[in-house]
Amino acid sequence: MNKSRGCSRRGFLQTVGSITLISFVPGTSLGTPGNSPDYLSVEYLPQPTAQVLLRMLRLLFPHDAIDDDPYIAVVVAFDQMVAAKPNLLTLLNAGAQELNDAQAEPWLQLIQTRQLELLKSIEARSFFQTVRMTGRFLFYDNKQVWPYFGYEGSSYEHGGYLHRGFNDLDWLPEPEG
Repeated sequence: MNKSRGCSRRGFLQTVGSITLISFVPGTSLGTPGNSPDYLSVEYLPQPTAQVLLRMLRLLFPHDAIDDDPYIAVVVAFDQMVAAKPNLLTLLNAGAQELNDAQAEPWLQLIQTRQLELLKSIEARSFFQTVRMTGRFLFYDNKQVWPYFGYEGSSYEHGGYLHRGFNDLDWLPEPEG
C-alpha cells in the first residue's frame, strides 16, 4: 500500500460520511450564496488557510462560468470537517503555510502560472492530495454545478433513463440513412 497518497480509502469514506451527516443537520449549510471571497464565513479554519483553499479549488477545478458559491461551499465543508478532525486542521494549515513560505511574497499574491508551478511541486504531498480528492468529490457532488455540465441528476426516482435522458443526443449529428 502506498502511504504517500495522503488519504486512505477508509479516511476518504469517513470524510465523505461526515460531510453527508453534516449536510443533513438542521441549521447547517455547506455554503451561503453571496459571500464575498475576500472574507469566508468559517469557524475553525484561519482566514488565510480558507483563502488558500478557495484559490486552490479554483485552480484545480477551473470553470469560469461557475461563480464562487460552489467553491466557497467546499471550503465551508472543510471547515466543518476540521471541527471533528483536528489532524485535518493541522494538515491544511501546514500546507497553506508551505505554499506561502515557498516564495518571498504570499502564494495568493503570485501570478497564476507561478501558483500552478508551486501546486505542481507539492502534488505528491498529503495536503495537496487531501484537498484534490475531497474537494473534487464535494465540488462535483454539489447540485449547484450540475446544470453547467448538463447533468440532470439521478433518473432512478423518475423511472430511469429510458424516458428521461436516454435519447438526449442533441450534441451529436443525426445519423444518416
